Amino acid sequence: MCAAPALTDVLRVRGGATTRKELLDLGLRNELDTALSAGQAVALTGARVALPGLPDDKSAALAIGGVVSGLSAARVWGWSLKHEPTKIEVTVPRNSSRKARPGVVVRRRDLPSDAVGPGAITSRARTVADCARQLPFDEALCIADSALRDGLVTGLTRRDLIAEAEALPRTGRQRALDVIAVADQRAANAFESVTRAIVLPIAGLSVTPQGDLGFSDAGAEQYGDLVDARLQLLIECESWAYHSGEEPFRRDIRRYTDLVARGWTVLRFVWEDVMQRPEYVRRQVERVVTRLSTTARLR
Repeated sequence: MCAAPALTDVLRVRGGATTRKELLDLGLRNELDTALSAGQAVALTGARVALPGLPDDKSAALAIGGVVSGLSAARVWGWSLKHEPTKIEVTVPRNSSRKARPGVVVRRRDLPSDAVGPGAITSRARTVADCARQLPFDEALCIADSALRDGLVTGLTRRDLIAEAEALPRTGRQRALDVIAVADQRAANAFESVTRAIVLPIAGLSVTPQGDLGFSDAGAEQYGDLVDARLQLLIECESWAYHSGEEPFRRDIRRYTDLVARGWTVLRFVWEDVMQRPEYVRRQVERVVTRLSTTARLR
């Protein structure tokens, strides 16, 4: 007769939690009582049992019989976000009687089994699709860009995201597909993703994340945050942490002087302007694109 599996092993395989009934069905009644008494497991509401020390997102989801979803799931996956969620988002079955708790937003949807990953969290592809149909465009693009960047390691592809979005209910499906269509793993972070979201609608502009700027006078290959090669326009997302200090300052001055001398127009934006003054950023880029496009037509 096979020995009963260790209770903690069962919980780990189930992503950190399972129902009390499943543990009893596996013949782990004594082990369960002992683990609860010793603090090696904790009882949640809804007759569920979990390992101690689960992240707040997962504990909140498991406590009401749901899964971490949306922006909260994107945070758990470790993706670059425009801002951190202020509440935990949990999806429960449509007919569930569970109610939201303080700090928790409950969404009622029936998720297919392949939309839920291990550990009470929506799968990577489903997380992107949900965020793309629910969030403002710039926030959703941050997540889609980051997911594709992460996909270079995890294997997640644009095709996976499109398939997941096409399986969504009609409401919000096209919105999700529109975000995924322009997502790009070359975007380095949320700062660049939000900047790109701001400038994407500008007529006559076509930017490439981490675009090729050619070779410097010293022979070094150069890249820029957002590059329109046709207009020779570089849009840089400048962070103080990366550019502070005497040597970075000198390096930047020489780099931008070299680019301007070779015919490039350089626009530099700080975090506060991109995140808090998007209309200012769009207006400034539009002015430059209009000027450069006019110049290009006159050549």
